[in-house]
Amino acid sequence: MNKILLRFVLFVLVGFYVFNLTVVGAEEVNINTEAIDFTLEDLEGNNVALKNFQGRPILLFFWATWCPHCQKITPQLIALKQKLSDQDFEILAINFKEGRDKLKRFAQNQGINYKILLDKKGEVFSLYNIPGVPVVIVVDRKGIIRFMDVELPQEPQELLE
Repeated sequence: MNKILLRFVLFVLVGFYVFNLTVVGAEEVNINTEAIDFTLEDLEGNNVALKNFQGRPILLFFWATWCPHCQKITPQLIALKQKLSDQDFEILAINFKEGRDKLKRFAQNQGINYKILLDKKGEVFSLYNIPGVPVVIVVDRKGIIRFMDVELPQEPQELLE
């Protein structure tokens, strides 16, 4: 009886593992693939969907306040947003599981001029298969991923055309 129960439990565990590999991670997120739509709350509690920015180039910044490398990129993003302020361009900073109040203080202290979105459960991180922070993704006007790295592109303006 114990062997049967052990085999059943093992079968269920293997089944969940295979299910997670084949269904949950089914969509590949790579350069030259379509960006996957999502909806998250911003710091003011408004729902923000990626599809609402269709036709505009977007830089997705997956980050956390506790990440030293993310903190180094933040001033670069502020400068980039200022530099491209006259263009139809958006930065969406997707934060990993941190609270709204903490992020509001961080944004105010840093002078952040772009949208911060709250990924409270890490769902968008999972959707995009983000293994850690930071990750920068550039999506073109057609919704296609053109860049993905842990750094900003050398010439981000070229990727936004």
